[in-house]
Amino acid sequence: MDRQCGYVFGYGSLVDIDQLARFVGREIKSHEWTICRLRGYRRLWNIAMDNIVDLPGYKYYIDAKTRVRPRIFVTFLNIQPCENRAINGIAFRISAEELHMLDIRERNYDRIGVDGMLDRELPAPCWVYVGTDEAERRYQEGLRNNNACIDRNYYEAVETAFATHGSAFLAEFHGSTDGVPVPMRDLRVVPLPSK
Repeated sequence: MDRQCGYVFGYGSLVDIDQLARFVGREIKSHEWTICRLRGYRRLWNIAMDNIVDLPGYKYYIDAKTRVRPRIFVTFLNIQPCENRAINGIAFRISAEELHMLDIRERNYDRIGVDGMLDRELPAPCWVYVGTDEAERRYQEGLRNNNACIDRNYYEAVETAFATHGSAFLAEFHGSTDGVPVPMRDLRVVPLPSK
C-alpha cells in the first residue's frame, strides 16, 4: 500500500502528534508534518453524536461521577466555509491504509479535498474532515432539548494539543475558534466492540 498517499489537515485533536502516532501505530517523524493554516474556513462547535445510540466500533459516554449513561448530545469541533477567515492546524502525511482508519474514526465527518487552500504547498493531495449534515442536525436537536454538551476531557485534550506547539499557536486557536456554545461536562468514554 502506498505509504505516501497524501496529507490530512488536523484542526482539533488531530493536532496532537503523539496521539496521532498512537492511533496509526507508528512514529510520525518531524518531516512528515507541518504547521499551516487553512484559508476560507472558521472553526466552531456545532456537530454532535447521540449518546444513547450504540454504533458498533464507536463509543458512548458515562457521567464521570455517577457512572450513568446520560441522554445527551456530545458536541465536537467542526469547520465551515467562511470568507476572509483562516484556522491554524497541522498537515500530516498519511498512507492509504491510515487514511481508511481515520475515515472510520471520524464517522461524524466527511473527508473533502483542500488542495490550494492551505498557506503552504504540499507535495501530495490534502484532505480535511468536515462535519456531516446529520451530525449538525444532532447538535441542533441537542440545543433544542437543552442537552448538548462538550466532554471536558476532549476540550482539554484539544487545548493541550495546540499548546504542545507553543503558546502563540494555542492563542491563535482561541482567536480563530467561535466561543463554546454549550456547557462542559465531566464524562468518560466507553468503547463499543465492532460487532
